[in-house]
Amino acid sequence: MATSGLEQVRPTPPYIPYRTFINSLDVFEAHGLPPQIDRRIWKTQPSGVQGLIFAAYKFLGLIEESGKPSDRLAGLVKDKEHRVSQVEKLLRSAYPEILGKHDLAKMTPKMLEDEFERAYAVQGDTKRKGITFLLQAAKGAQIPLSGFLESQVRIVRKSRRFTSKRETTERDPESGLESDGESTVVPIPLAPGRIVRIELPGDWDANKDLGRLLKLLRLSLSTEDVELE
Repeated sequence: MATSGLEQVRPTPPYIPYRTFINSLDVFEAHGLPPQIDRRIWKTQPSGVQGLIFAAYKFLGLIEESGKPSDRLAGLVKDKEHRVSQVEKLLRSAYPEILGKHDLAKMTPKMLEDEFERAYAVQGDTKRKGITFLLQAAKGAQIPLSGFLESQVRIVRKSRRFTSKRETTERDPESGLESDGESTVVPIPLAPGRIVRIELPGDWDANKDLGRLLKLLRLSLSTEDVELE
């Protein structure tokens, strides 16, 4: 049989914070699984983050190309008691190039970086954040990690303190949103050449947080007396 000679390109692995991914399931626990899923389901998240969550769901096999939720997603939502074992199966299925061929309990960070880049053709921050997601998810799923990788998970937050925002930030050209993987910077134009930027945490929920943020802004930036609930 003739082939086109083109290699199949794997989708980009998730590179959002693992906590953001787990929190994204809350909307289905609260309202149930719809027959069709699109990025606007996560309306409390900035649009750029919505797209990253949606892409992560596709990579992990939680939704089909048509947007229909898979049985895997239904299991994650409905059976929280066994979520640890379900996430393990999810990871082993979604990352066969890594978890199907290698034992994380015997890998060094350099070995994992090389295999990740070879398998998914990613580099730079996308690779770094993708590996962080995988390690955080593996730890949450109780997949054994080597001592080298364990330390990698522990120091990831600390190391960000010493890294320039400009070096680690990715910008969505459509929305103008900037994200470093843990938070999202929202630019708010006041006038030509005058822009205010607000940094939102990865677990931002507009329904719960927006009112308090607005009151705190008034309290911080004006002389009005503002009562906080």
